[in-house]
Amino acid sequence: MGIHPIFLLYVSRSGSTFFASQLARRSSDVVVLPELDVVNLLCDVGDDQLQAMSSREIAQFVELDERFKQLGVATKELQDQIEARGSHQVIDLLSAIGQVYAGRCGKPAARFAMYQRGNILSVADQLCPSSEMPTRFIHLFRDPRGCLNSIQNVRRRQTTHYDRRRIGRCDAAGIAKAWNRYVQNVGKLDTHPAARVLEIRYEQLCRDLPAELQRCAGFLNVPFASRQSRRCSESVVSADAQEIHENIDEQVIASRADAWRRELSGSDVAIVESIAAAEMKRHGYAVIGSDGNVLSKLQLVVALAKSSVITASIRFKTLLHACSSPTQFRLHWRHYRRRLEGARNV
Repeated sequence: MGIHPIFLLYVSRSGSTFFASQLARRSSDVVVLPELDVVNLLCDVGDDQLQAMSSREIAQFVELDERFKQLGVATKELQDQIEARGSHQVIDLLSAIGQVYAGRCGKPAARFAMYQRGNILSVADQLCPSSEMPTRFIHLFRDPRGCLNSIQNVRRRQTTHYDRRRIGRCDAAGIAKAWNRYVQNVGKLDTHPAARVLEIRYEQLCRDLPAELQRCAGFLNVPFASRQSRRCSESVVSADAQEIHENIDEQVIASRADAWRRELSGSDVAIVESIAAAEMKRHGYAVIGSDGNVLSKLQLVVALAKSSVITASIRFKTLLHACSSPTQFRLHWRHYRRRLEGARNV
């Protein structure tokens, strides 16, 4: 198969972009792609339908992803790479995309192409076709209180996305529920016979970056340079996300790992801990709630009700936004259809 796809799993604001940038700068064996919708697009189509498509049709379909088009990959070059593989399985198509991009970035001998996707757990089975050649996943996780604090503090300077300057929902209950659900699903992936998962803790990454990178190097069985190269031609961050990732080239500020202790309100801390305490403890995070700080049941019910209203509002606005983009509409429609079918089968 040549180059092998690997997948970086994370919840928003877990340090994934900084980590991906470090991998890109320290290894010629790993080429890192920005967040792309193409992973979910191909999985939604499915291996059977992809097999019936020509290599040219697939290359044109991949270009429906606006972020992919920003990479400057020629349609003909991608088409030739797909034909050379002779397989239209999703994992092989992602390998072909990675191979073309690696050549464009000056890493023709790269062994791995890293795809940054936080929302691929629902299609993980399609990314793990063979237990003889397991697919590698790197799960980068962070204290949910730190994720919430980071989301609340980061702002966009300019945006047309619902006219909002915040990068996402900031209610503590919603963040805690999403974090809880995500790490539980990664735990299920860890038992998949055709998957290999490496877990990296954000706080440990901040405290000892070289050691964590060496763990990753051992997981992938590739050498890493002790220092990052100044030359890095990969587009680790897509153009529309540049302004919220301005610090990825800076040195690690270890104190930011626990900044939530100083900056997050006591009620937000209590809400997160009330919802995610079990998974937090399983991942080594201490729950600091005391009798004077833990929310009453009534307060928690109010917080969850507010979170549900926000969730409904976000879904409605997301679907409205998707109507202006065929690619986004296809992604969201199939996502909700899959969830509906899953609910019916329970």
